[in-house]
Amino acid sequence: MPIYDGRKDPINGPGFNFKAPAFDNIKSLPLYAKGSIDLPPYAVVTVGYSVNTYAYGTGGEKNKLALSPNILFVILLGFPEEEKQ
Repeated sequence: MPIYDGRKDPINGPGFNFKAPAFDNIKSLPLYAKGSIDLPPYAVVTVGYSVNTYAYGTGGEKNKLALSPNILFVILLGFPEEEKQ
């Protein structure tokens, strides 16, 4: 799953703006740390996901319904301020 750096949007200005053109061009955002590392704790993000349902069961009867959330992408919005000592 890609982690896009939405702190500076090269097309729409200084940060991801949550309008249709920004989502249409989401792949134009740079990858956070060039895709080489995961986000640190407490990062502020937006998660794009899809949700699917499927039937399952045993003995040929599919009588139970399951929910499957699938993360498609993450957009980094920022980091919280560090605590002042």
